[in-house]
Amino acid sequence: MEINYSKLEVYKPSSEHFFSSFADASVETEKADSILRMVSSGGVAAGYYSMKQRNQQFELRMLYVLSAFRCRGIGSWLLKHAMGVAETKSGSQIYCRGDVPRGFFHRNAFREDEDRWVFDFYPE
Repeated sequence: MEINYSKLEVYKPSSEHFFSSFADASVETEKADSILRMVSSGGVAAGYYSMKQRNQQFELRMLYVLSAFRCRGIGSWLLKHAMGVAETKSGSQIYCRGDVPRGFFHRNAFREDEDRWVFDFYPE
């Protein structure tokens, strides 16, 4: 399946749409204060991310791509979208914790810092 990145759609999902699209995924219950975005390709849900804002820091809580869309750059695309959202909200950094794919975050310019992966935003 060829992905046309210019035609990917990102939106804030309703909880009903979100949970029906990702019924097979291990999805944590998202709180109202989470920033949650879904991406679709050709009208089909492809993945999502959620993050929480704490002052000027953003914790990426979940980034998930459906198996049919993996290894096509959707995960990196979603990560960059999350980074853009954090930066437009005057974020100083975005980070994630837990058992994460080290190579993925390293390729996307994150640095390892003790128990988390961090990307710092620097003002121009």
